[in-house]
Amino acid sequence: MNLTNIFKQLGLKEEHEKVYLANLAWGETIITNLARKTKIPRTTVYLLIEDLLNFGLVTQTLKNGKTYYVPASPEILETLLEQKQKQLQNSIFELKSKMSDIKAMNNSNSKKPKVEFLEGSEGIKQAYERTFEAEEIWIQCLTEDYQQVIPDNFFEDYFNRFFKKSDIKSKEILKLDDEDYVSKYQSDKNLQLRVPIQSKTETDFWVYDNKVTFISFNKDRPYALVIEDEDIARCVRNMYDLAWKRASEIDPRVRKGKEVRTDF
Repeated sequence: MNLTNIFKQLGLKEEHEKVYLANLAWGETIITNLARKTKIPRTTVYLLIEDLLNFGLVTQTLKNGKTYYVPASPEILETLLEQKQKQLQNSIFELKSKMSDIKAMNNSNSKKPKVEFLEGSEGIKQAYERTFEAEEIWIQCLTEDYQQVIPDNFFEDYFNRFFKKSDIKSKEILKLDDEDYVSKYQSDKNLQLRVPIQSKTETDFWVYDNKVTFISFNKDRPYALVIEDEDIARCVRNMYDLAWKRASEIDPRVRKGKEVRTDF
């Protein structure tokens, strides 16, 4: 006879089943006999019997200074399963009554922005790698010194993949002294403008899809801060539009009368 699934439904193990069935077959008996019949160590049978006593599957009696164990009628299994089913139904009812409150706690279904902090140079590299998710990205890079945080060889590899191997469209607002960079990487799908800056900055940013990423190249606290929220991304894109329009007016090439492409 195999009642393993029934015992499992009650939260009991196969060893509990063996001890109970052995007790049922033997009748009133002592631990030694149950251990011998089930081939389970006696110390383990003591532990299993304790569980069976708690479930009411076994009772105990004392005779001549010895403890005997008496199996309950098999009908108790049906009663225990019915009690388990009732408890489960009550739990389902309770869960349903609290579901709205539980859903309100779920950040993945809420409208709260998702904010991620990527620490150190490795975090910054991870943020750069994520730009390959974009189809179109708008970037502002006005930091003067990247090398204290990220070595040149990383950017050489990144620029090669971003500008030469990917189909990502980009707009970049850069510093005046980034002329060599512009001449090297500007294309019909990668537009770049140069502007004067009023004060030194160590933070760049970019926006794509519903994500805004700020990159701090401060050597004492380098990090990337990623904010995922449609409203915030829309706000930053609107500000970028204004900055891009202004940059297209003050780029030195424009002032010299050169034609500079500002739209794809």
